[in-house]
Amino acid sequence: MGKVMMGSLALSWSIAAVAALVAAVSAVRVVTTRGETRFAAGGELLMGLCMALMALPATVAWYAGHGMWWVVAFTLV
Repeated sequence: MGKVMMGSLALSWSIAAVAALVAAVSAVRVVTTRGETRFAAGGELLMGLCMALMALPATVAWYAGHGMWWVVAFTLV
């Protein structure tokens, strides 16, 4: 059972790292562009930050206890 938990932890951190990378690239685009492109990059920055927060192991562990109904409700939103 420990291997499964360790794999889930590694996957969670990996997803959080990729999302943080997306946020970092978007932050650079916000600084270096103008107009509509800058607005789009701001949206991507917000999305990347939120995805990174959702993928952190502490967040995953907090919401994992809510069960399948939470996943369905979150997906619909």
